Amino acid sequence: MHIIKGFLSLTFTLIFLTTSAYTEFKDAYPKNYEPIDSLGKWYSTIIKKNSGLTSSEDNFSKEKIKSLYSELATELRMELNEDVFNYIHHYTTGQKSNFEIALSLGNLYNNQIIETISKNKVPKEIQYLPIVLSGMHNQAISPEGGVGIWKLNYFVAIKYGLQINKYIDERKDPTKSTEVAVKYLKDLYNEYKSWNMAITAFAFSPAIVNKAMIKSEGAINYWEIKQNLTAQEQQIIPSFFAAIYVSNFHLEHDMLPPHIVANNEIEPIKLEEVISVKLLSEKMKVSEQQLQILNPTHRGNLIYPEKISGNSYYVPQGVNSKIEAIAESLIVESKKYNEPEKLAKKVYVPHEVVTPPNSTKIVYTVKSGDFLGKIAEKHNVGVSSIKRWNNLRSDRIDIGQKLEIYVGKAALTTTQSKAKPATESKPTLYVSPSLTTEYTIKEGDTLWKISKENPGNSIEKIQKLNGISDSIKPGQVIKILKP
Repeated sequence: MHIIKGFLSLTFTLIFLTTSAYTEFKDAYPKNYEPIDSLGKWYSTIIKKNSGLTSSEDNFSKEKIKSLYSELATELRMELNEDVFNYIHHYTTGQKSNFEIALSLGNLYNNQIIETISKNKVPKEIQYLPIVLSGMHNQAISPEGGVGIWKLNYFVAIKYGLQINKYIDERKDPTKSTEVAVKYLKDLYNEYKSWNMAITAFAFSPAIVNKAMIKSEGAINYWEIKQNLTAQEQQIIPSFFAAIYVSNFHLEHDMLPPHIVANNEIEPIKLEEVISVKLLSEKMKVSEQQLQILNPTHRGNLIYPEKISGNSYYVPQGVNSKIEAIAESLIVESKKYNEPEKLAKKVYVPHEVVTPPNSTKIVYTVKSGDFLGKIAEKHNVGVSSIKRWNNLRSDRIDIGQKLEIYVGKAALTTTQSKAKPATESKPTLYVSPSLTTEYTIKEGDTLWKISKENPGNSIEKIQKLNGISDSIKPGQVIKILKP
């Protein structure tokens, strides 16, 4: 297996899709918010390193790991295979220092995480998932836009009530993001009845898991759909199992989390004008890292007065008195870093959508099992066109997402004809009546759900048996195979 070199390069995409709204917010992040290769480099100014413990290949023994692994008392059913061994080796040798820092960061947040997990009756091992997703780095942001220790995407965060605007991003708040992440994971588990499936859907998207299930003819077991996931998607579970093991037995591998120096005496900044974070750091001799630790949800390079942003910005106790002495020059010099007007324009200017001539716009709601190729074929348009019309930067989409699609008259007629009731189409699969039974569609039913609840019925078989597409409605009676 290819061992991923950078610890944070293990971060996994959990964005379902990207729209113009998300793009506007992502563009507001300065370059230093991009993913980093070394937690040690990022937290260097606030880490007190330990001495006396070294990393060694001799300390890695499969027999030792098997013995310790068997002692884990977990609520999850954990496998120990070659992929898990490889990740354990990766975490305890090449990425030892990064994992130690991740454990230290975890110690800062674990009380809130464990409390939330316990309250929601989720397996306690979920507390280790952020180590795999972000290295417990609350300022992490993936190329696709996942932010914070849980790498929450924009749509999930908004759906579950987090605030994201020009000034703050609550996905970077470990407490609030954990509340959302655990609720979302629990909802996914209720959907799939499998923690492996729920975690994979969380890290990548339900659409990817649903697509793998369809390719596996409606299989509902993770190990049956695994072969239809990409190589990268298959790694979230073994890396998670490895993180659980190393977190519990890090001392047995000569790993000791360093001490993180945190300043608990703080005060809100008193300036009534916009100033630069970088300039404040330089003038006050306070590292930008420390300022970010004190203000985890803050966005951008500028500090706005509370009367504008609605949020306080905190500095170490005593800094305000130093600021007062150079307040005027601090405000003037801040303008050269980034003018608020320019940032505002960068954040809120929408992307122009060029529509084809003689076309009609329809709004399509993404359903379970949908992917862009399928939607494009259904409406006789290109995938690239759908992405352009909806400002998508990836092929990932979310169930319930609205997509604007521009189709010509011929394509519109074809699309409408595909949506006709099943009675207007002829079945393409004949089965003896003695082998079938009638099923009445209920509210909330999908073909995927029906196939999952009735073994032996794949989505394709139900469609061919009834001469229908994936469009069904409550009260409709269809044939399905008897168990």
